[in-house]
Amino acid sequence: MALVYCSNCGRQISDQAPVCLNCQAPNLAHQAQGREVHAQIPPPPRPETEARQAMEDRPPQPEAEVRQSTATRAAGWPGFWDALGWACMFWLILGVVGALLCLTGIGALLGIPLIFAGHLALLIMPFAGKSARVGACPYCGHQVTMSTTSSGVTCRACRRRIVMHHHRFFRV
Repeated sequence: MALVYCSNCGRQISDQAPVCLNCQAPNLAHQAQGREVHAQIPPPPRPETEARQAMEDRPPQPEAEVRQSTATRAAGWPGFWDALGWACMFWLILGVVGALLCLTGIGALLGIPLIFAGHLALLIMPFAGKSARVGACPYCGHQVTMSTTSSGVTCRACRRRIVMHHHRFFRV
């Protein structure tokens, strides 16, 4: 018994199975009745591989298009709520550590400022998150969020570096 690739979905299946268990497509290797046919059925290309291959096959772009930019918009309230979540986490951590230090007596010199810093995080961080910028990656078009204070970010989809200048995303 050997494993072959399904001609429809690309998953590995047994050569003895009449159909693919994932997509119910007929197993071509089972229908062919010959072992030499297995070598002739290559695995179907994955969608990510096709997209990357298409990007590599494109002719090089002129220098003017290489630094293409995309417009951004303010993250607004979603950025505010994301930053508020982080602020609550900092408030909790700094508050607990500060309270524990205050219980030691002399640690109150450090504990009270930590508690104070946790409260400041609750007041300041959400508004810093509201100033984040959201836009499309200039390489692949995936949605990217970047803080206005950061120098750049890596796109999660295409793993390429993006920088922001005058509220626009640029290729590096």
